[in-house]
Amino acid sequence: MTSADWGGLLHREDGAPSYLFEVLPKTTSMKDVCLGTGLGMAPRDFIQDFQNGVSIFFATLRGRKADSQEAARFDKTFRRVFLSK
Repeated sequence: MTSADWGGLLHREDGAPSYLFEVLPKTTSMKDVCLGTGLGMAPRDFIQDFQNGVSIFFATLRGRKADSQEAARFDKTFRRVFLSK
């Protein structure tokens, strides 16, 4: 079984082939073979996807009634994570 290691950040304009991409080991030592390959990320794509997802989530939540199960679950989680410090 192999694992994916952190492969780093690379912007699209600097050559990132996609949002997530494989980063091959720089050497062929046994250590690198055991670790598998790395997973790189294009950060601006990640941020755009995150912003789109958050926008869709809140637009959907806004369409729910205040006493709906989704609204209650959101409120409970929001309070636990952000207000109970």
